[in-house]
Amino acid sequence: EDVEINSPRTHLRATNHSSNYLQGTNFRDSEGTISVSGVTQQGDNEFTGNSISFGEGGTLIFGPPENEITGECPNCRNIIVADKNKLRANSPIQCSQCGGRFLAKLP
Repeated sequence: EDVEINSPRTHLRATNHSSNYLQGTNFRDSEGTISVSGVTQQGDNEFTGNSISFGEGGTLIFGPPENEITGECPNCRNIIVADKNKLRANSPIQCSQCGGRFLAKLP
């Protein structure tokens, strides 16, 4: 989230049903910049400042992932993003900002 990458080429790879969610990410090289926000990347993709190449299984999905949920850390108010398919009632969640741990309360 909110990352500036300065490189002639950036290779993103997501395997075994994983994915990368890109929010406010800029890929910059001497030719220009590609900005992506609200995009899920799966498989192999290569980004330069003016192009995106799709490798094996390379996919871009626009919009937030359907299984994504967000919540606010009760300690520091940091926004936490989680995959609702991986959470179970009373699953432990840890805030990446303050390190606080609490249990997921799912309906």
